[in-house]
Amino acid sequence: MGIATERGSFKADPVTLQTSINNVFAGGDSVTGPKDVINAVAQGKEAAISIDRYLTGINLKAGRPEPECESKMSIKRAS
Repeated sequence: MGIATERGSFKADPVTLQTSINNVFAGGDSVTGPKDVINAVAQGKEAAISIDRYLTGINLKAGRPEPECESKMSIKRAS
């Protein structure tokens, strides 16, 4: 059992930041590779929202739009 990777980075859903393994979330440099601190912090916040929703039984994607600039974030959907 492993986490899907792309060029050494984890693949994660762009909205929830959940990886290809249920209940495992990833963001920042582990997903995008080296970027800037602002993106890493923003992804950490989104991952924290997803983890909180997971633990409280709320739909991870409900009311959350796709990132506006997904290409800059280089996040791929988990399979």
